[in-house]
Order: sequence, then structure tokens, then C-alpha cells
Amino acid sequence: MMKLYALKSREGYLKAEREDSYRTVPMNKASVFGDRDSEELKQLKRAAENDDLANLKMVELEITEKEVEF
Repeated sequence: MMKLYALKSREGYLKAEREDSYRTVPMNKASVFGDRDSEELKQLKRAAENDDLANLKMVELEITEKEVEF
């Protein structure tokens, strides 16, 4: 199992664009980080807080890999 971290608001997950810029997207397009103390994650959080993005929170995503038949 792998743990990844992302930022989520009422409008959706955050995707980093340019420096200090982001947009809200569905989960499968979100920026995810392997370290919750990542400088990029902190920068994204600051940008969202500066915009007073509603209901901002960090979420932990647990990814499991399982082989499936096709």
C-alpha cells in the first residue's frame, strides 16, 4: 500500500499549475505528493489559503495495487 497526500476543497481537489497557481479538478487529475511535508504541497496550500478557498483540507489517499484480469 502507498500513501499519497492531496489538498481538497468544497470545489474539488487541487492541481498545481504555475508557481502560486492552481485549479480545482476531479480526484484523478489532482496533484498528489508522497510526503506530507513536501515543499510543493506547502506552496500549494499557501496559494489556496491566500485565495480563502472554502473548506480546504489535506487528505491522505491509500493506493493499493492488485492485479486484475482483462
